[in-house]
Amino acid sequence: ALATAAALAVSLWIAAAGVQYRDLGLAVPLLIQVWLFATPVAYPLSVFPDGWQTALLVVNPMATVVEGFRWALLGTGAAPGWPSAASAALTLVALLGGMLFFNRMERTYADEI
Repeated sequence: ALATAAALAVSLWIAAAGVQYRDLGLAVPLLIQVWLFATPVAYPLSVFPDGWQTALLVVNPMATVVEGFRWALLGTGAAPGWPSAASAALTLVALLGGMLFFNRMERTYADEI
């Protein structure tokens, strides 16, 4: 659910801003690639110092999702406790902000397209 909410939040922000700023469509693949490298998919979270691990788990909701899957399916690492709650709260704020931003920008879509 957290992965879906994070993807929806980012999609709402990009979709709403992409109508107004057409060049954003060219930057989206780069932004997705940066997000992929910021998420510990190909490398373990343990390569970072402890302070950076917590910051990465809180700021990047997909890091919490990936670490949760590693813990649940592979049995490696520890369960992401309070950072997952903080990440879920940040995702909820981003999702609500994305919905409000999309609804506000929706009025201008006909003029821009």
